[in-house]
Amino acid sequence: MAIAYRYGVSELVDAYVLVFVLATLVPTLWTAMLQSIVVPQFIRLEMTARRRWMSELTGMSLVVGVLVSVLIWVLAPNSLSLIPSGLSPNGLQLARLFSLGLAPLALFGVIVSLFTAQLVALQKRSSSLLEVLPPLGVLVTVLLYERASAEALIVGSLIGIILHFLAGAWLVAKHRCLCAPRFTFSSPAWSSFWKAAVIVLFNTFLVLLVFPVDQYIALQIEEGAVARFGYASRLLAFLMALATIGVSRVILPALVHEGSAAGAWRLTAKWTPISFSVGLLFAMLAWVGAPLIITLLYEHGAFTSADSLEVTNLFRWGLIQLPFYFASVVLVQYMMSIRRYELMIIPTIVAVSAKLIASLVLGNVWGIQGLMVSSALMWGLGLFLYLYTIGNRLARVEV
Repeated sequence: MAIAYRYGVSELVDAYVLVFVLATLVPTLWTAMLQSIVVPQFIRLEMTARRRWMSELTGMSLVVGVLVSVLIWVLAPNSLSLIPSGLSPNGLQLARLFSLGLAPLALFGVIVSLFTAQLVALQKRSSSLLEVLPPLGVLVTVLLYERASAEALIVGSLIGIILHFLAGAWLVAKHRCLCAPRFTFSSPAWSSFWKAAVIVLFNTFLVLLVFPVDQYIALQIEEGAVARFGYASRLLAFLMALATIGVSRVILPALVHEGSAAGAWRLTAKWTPISFSVGLLFAMLAWVGAPLIITLLYEHGAFTSADSLEVTNLFRWGLIQLPFYFASVVLVQYMMSIRRYELMIIPTIVAVSAKLIASLVLGNVWGIQGLMVSSALMWGLGLFLYLYTIGNRLARVEV
């Protein structure tokens, strides 16, 4: 909201969004991996083994975070000009500035991911409230700065993630789960972790790959397309986060506590159609209220009524994916709870491949609206393939 008010759909926003996605790609991957693998194992381990593994996982997270931040800080500024991004020379200069300033997001984001996974495993809903801190940091900082500058976005982003880190550390410590880092791999939990991590990281990377590809296609369309796509995507991400938080952070521990694959499937079969219906209801309500929502959130300052119309149209096309996404989250949690991560591989490869092809075709023919439609295709196809794959597995078990 504050970014739209101060910056509108300028090239500065295009550069910021491009680098922000780059800086937060690994933390997002790390979050998905930890919540997929750590939460079930965390619940099953006894206290001593749990603390030992958390200490080693903290050490590993620190190493990964520092390494990624340094790589972004050193390599990104000179690499951006080698990528045909569609940014002007001034836009590339802004992107280089953002890559230097936002590099620490990777370090703090990776550690925050570990804190979140621990709180989810403990079934502490307070972790969900902390998600508001990063955008709040940007909001306050951008509004306090006298002019619309790149510095305001950098400072706001860093303040937000640091607040998230400090609040997460306090909550984990409050529940006596904050562990000093150990830079070893002696815990027995690592053996099963590595097997699952390869599959989960591969699947998550494929899904996350679609957003930078969509950004790249949007950059080729026209100046400001990435900004409009980003504004619509943020609102969609908020609605999709409700599924991730409200479903995955509640359902996954419940599925693990079921204690058997049969019990987990009964719970999944109950919640999948419910989640689809909730996603459909959200999509219908958001479709009707889209003009008002976009106007209230964005139409101030540099963000014009014409921009509102374009973002509203884009947002509405993006809502098609919500029911499929909501239902898919439940099925993914089921596969994670029974530790059958390999069941996700083929559906993910097929769905993401279809999405990338559709984005290239529809993006060039239909513009940025085509990118939203291709996302709906991905989640719809993914849902069908998840159901088909799980159905085959259950049929073999019964035989």
